[in-house]
Amino acid sequence: MSIINIIATLHVKNEVLDDVKSEMKRLVPLSLSEKGCIKYCLHEVVEGDLGVGNTGGQFVVIEKWEDIESLNEHAKSEHFTNFINNFSESELRITVQMIKEI
Repeated sequence: MSIINIIATLHVKNEVLDDVKSEMKRLVPLSLSEKGCIKYCLHEVVEGDLGVGNTGGQFVVIEKWEDIESLNEHAKSEHFTNFINNFSESELRITVQMIKEI
């Protein structure tokens, strides 16, 4: 078994910010119920005085999957594809980083 860790950053237009947040809150429990999903946590980016710049985006999802096959099935799931299709590319852009613990 090869654990897959993902950081997905959602870059959202202000006009659909509340809609994306609402849809993501609905998506989290559906994703957590998928076979192979270990973690699927939604975070909202907040401003703070850290002395460094924010990397961008309005939401971050921290994900952990049992294997790449589980992640690929998630990407094809009805609830995830419906979420993606609810917004245009100009309204929502998602960047993804696959990371490993060292």
